[in-house]
Amino acid sequence: MRKPKKQYNNLNELYKTFNDNVKIIADKNRFPYIYTKASIYLKSGAEIYRKNDFYKMPDKSWDDEEMAMITVGCQQIIQGKGLTEDNPFTALGVTGFYKLFTTFHFESKARITKRKKLEGKTYFIDIIDFEHVVDHSIVTYCNMVTY
Repeated sequence: MRKPKKQYNNLNELYKTFNDNVKIIADKNRFPYIYTKASIYLKSGAEIYRKNDFYKMPDKSWDDEEMAMITVGCQQIIQGKGLTEDNPFTALGVTGFYKLFTTFHFESKARITKRKKLEGKTYFIDIIDFEHVVDHSIVTYCNMVTY
């Protein structure tokens, strides 16, 4: 059964819900940095975020649907999604997932797609390594491609 959507007031409150393994995964994958970026994006909106972003992300050429997916992705980050195969991003599609991480200055470097069974249905999960364009750190996040 899927976990209900819950909004947390801050990163510390969310971290308290993580088990030790997820905390390790979150730290390894720069989750506090990404959470902070998502939180700022949601509070400021796309235009102000872009104005204050060094690379002027999200890109002005992206269409309304792509921009909506960034917002959905940021909302899911605030919920702690995407760190594990058991709690991946959903409803972003492939393009939305890539655009979300591009907004935070990450480029896709490697992808594994796995088939998973959940509630009697077969799903495909993309597990993607992203590299930060400035410091070259690698993070890995999970996205349910079909659901």
